[in-house]
Amino acid sequence: MRTPEPQSVWHHITTKVKVESDPYWNLFVEGQVLKFLSDERVAFPSNRLIGLKTALREAFINAIKHGNWNDCWKKEMEPTKKMKNKLVTVSVAVKAITPTSMEVKKSVGDTIEVVRRDVCDRILTITIDDRGKGFSPDDVANPTDPDRIELEYGRGILMMNHYCDQVVYPEKQGGRRVVMTWLYSSKEGGSPPVPSEAFQESPPGDPLTPDGD
Repeated sequence: MRTPEPQSVWHHITTKVKVESDPYWNLFVEGQVLKFLSDERVAFPSNRLIGLKTALREAFINAIKHGNWNDCWKKEMEPTKKMKNKLVTVSVAVKAITPTSMEVKKSVGDTIEVVRRDVCDRILTITIDDRGKGFSPDDVANPTDPDRIELEYGRGILMMNHYCDQVVYPEKQGGRRVVMTWLYSSKEGGSPPVPSEAFQESPPGDPLTPDGD
């Protein structure tokens, strides 16, 4: 008879939240991600938490503003059908891997440089899906160019790339997707504190109501 694995053995845990396309939900989404990170199995390093929250916020707002074009509702072609929510989906997953020496490489100007070497045993991914048509990151203007350096907008992708170990935009039917990845060692730190609002099932009140029926 096969001996069952002890409860402490695990390989992969996930969570997912869907919200309307409104910045009102930003803190709620952040709270749900922090709640997930509070699991002692995740063991995300606390010294990287501010960067993760920044990348999450930028990606979430981009999904609303540039993916769904600030449109909370979409009308069906047939006038008899009701309006439907235009949603943003945030999926979080962490995977335990065999401790592996890894090099984290990033683009620095026109070259690829090694920015960190770690022995990693965890891979954390945050995936955000919207209903947009997608875009090419290469078409986004560089916010560090002299003629854009003083602008107060346009730095979201730059910050995401800075705080994540990898950011990719895989093709997806019926919308746009961004996948942010962090590689780390569970020995780097413990679980971050979780705000009380993270345990709410939904934000207080209903920020959106459709026009008409």
